Amino acid sequence: MGTHLCQLRKSKPKLDDGKSVKGSKHRLTDKTIDKLQTYYGNAIRANVKPGKLTPEEQKEQITIMRRAIMAVLYHTCELNNKERHKYCPPGPDSWCSYKRDGTLQRKDHHLDLVFLNFLLPEFKSLSEYSLLLRCLPGYSQNANESLNGLVWNRAPKHRYKGAHVVETAVMSAILSFNAGAASRQDVMKAANIPGGAFTLEGCTAKDEKRMSHSVRKTKTKEKERRRKIRQAKLAANQGETSYASGMFNEVDPLDFDASSSDDDDDDDYPLARLLDSNESEDSDDAPLAEIISRNQQK
Repeated sequence: MGTHLCQLRKSKPKLDDGKSVKGSKHRLTDKTIDKLQTYYGNAIRANVKPGKLTPEEQKEQITIMRRAIMAVLYHTCELNNKERHKYCPPGPDSWCSYKRDGTLQRKDHHLDLVFLNFLLPEFKSLSEYSLLLRCLPGYSQNANESLNGLVWNRAPKHRYKGAHVVETAVMSAILSFNAGAASRQDVMKAANIPGGAFTLEGCTAKDEKRMSHSVRKTKTKEKERRRKIRQAKLAANQGETSYASGMFNEVDPLDFDASSSDDDDDDDYPLARLLDSNESEDSDDAPLAEIISRNQQK
């Protein structure tokens, strides 16, 4: 949601009221985008339904989820009360103060009326049946992202790595993910270089620190701290992100400027550099470079 809204904001500098999309109060600021992203996630998580469901039950639950998502948009835009709160949940326990108490205080992140038609297509796109159907069981990507993070710590995305290095990084990450740092002891033992008491002590201390860090990150205070850091980064980068899904799909591995890199590590050579290098046979990717070279000559 956050990435979609940032891209949408850049696509149309001004709206029908003649004012900029991005501004101060009641406009689509970085803080407002962050709130909409949070509310969108809350709307989905509050209406997940794990377990095996019939098609009718799935359709019913997705309808409820859609209403919760639309409530985020309509409640945020300044409309008349009947239109604004038509999707908000009723009752004394409702998160909507108007449905709960009959009053609503105007806040800075509430958007001007013109934003309803501007954001409605985006909210409809992000509440499609096929998308919400995948969200319905309430599965989390946290475990997958945690494993990915361990891989990227060992083989950073911004540096080109050969197949051998990536494969080693993946195996090391899986060991650490499944059994912690202490798993290195078994690898060292299998390689006939058993670790001593200090190695075991160091691995154990690292695992204890990792567990303590995980527990701390689940606390409300820490979550609020991370939210503030995220908002500060958005403000500093003016809504730009250094990474997003599919951002590197258009990167050409053959497009390389040798003058931009002083790194002579063969395993970090982009394919373009391997194609022109006399030492390409020493790299893990030499066979791949040779195939590409032959195809280009044809």
